[in-house]
Amino acid sequence: MIDPPVQRRLQGQFYRLEGVRCRTCGFASVGTRPTCAQCRTTNLCEEQFSPHGELVQVTAVNRPISAYASQPLQYLALVKLDAGPTIMAAVADTEFCQPEPGMRGTLVTRRLFETSAEGLIFYGYKFRPDPSNIPSASNLDS
Repeated sequence: MIDPPVQRRLQGQFYRLEGVRCRTCGFASVGTRPTCAQCRTTNLCEEQFSPHGELVQVTAVNRPISAYASQPLQYLALVKLDAGPTIMAAVADTEFCQPEPGMRGTLVTRRLFETSAEGLIFYGYKFRPDPSNIPSASNLDS
C-alpha cells in the first residue's frame, strides 16, 4: 500500500505525466531519475508528456489483488505514448471492446482504490480506448 507522503510526491508523474527526456540520446521516461536509462548521462530535462498513445501489449488479470477484487475482469497494457515513453497502465472502459495491440487511446486520471481504514482515495492513470475503437450501438444489438 502506498502511504500518503509517497502518494503526494508521486502526483506529478501520476496525474500530469511528468518525466524526463535525455538531451544526449532523446530517451524519454515518466517519473524523475538522476541519469538516462539508455546512455547513463545526467544531461536530462523535465517534460510533461502528451497522454495520447497506442497499446503495444495487453494481458488479462484473472486473479486481481484484494484492492481490485470487486472490479470486473481487468486488463493491463504497455502503452507507447506519442511523446516517446512506454508505460504500464490498466485499460479502462472495456465493456464494449476487447483491447488489442495497435489500439489508439488516451491516458485518463481515474480512481484506483480506497483505503478502508483511513478513507484515503488514490488516483492514477488508465488507458481509455478512442471511441472509434468501440463498435456502434447498432452493432451491439445484433
